[in-house]
Amino acid sequence: MRRSSAARPLRPSPCRPPSAATCGSGLTCTGTTTAANFNIAGTSGAVVLVGGDSSVTLNGSLGGTMTSTLTYSATNVTLSATGGSFQVGGTLSVGANQAAGDYSGTFNVTANYQ
Repeated sequence: MRRSSAARPLRPSPCRPPSAATCGSGLTCTGTTTAANFNIAGTSGAVVLVGGDSSVTLNGSLGGTMTSTLTYSATNVTLSATGGSFQVGGTLSVGANQAAGDYSGTFNVTANYQ
């Protein structure tokens, strides 16, 4: 029997320690990079399949878009007495003439309890 994430809490939590940013030629990287961290609560020993969107489109405040491919730290999580967690990171594709501005977007994450 499969239960959707609506059956149990799936909560975003503080991000893990920063990872390194790699910038291509002509780009300047600033700030701290972090992956999104998700905590899963449920029955100890339960296996949870995790996944979601493979990419996200980011929309710029001054126009323009960028795409980020997403990677998941695990495809399944076995819950302990305190739950479990997984992270979602990505690679951002910045165009040669990318419009300036703040970029934002949303992506879907799923947790299917087995």
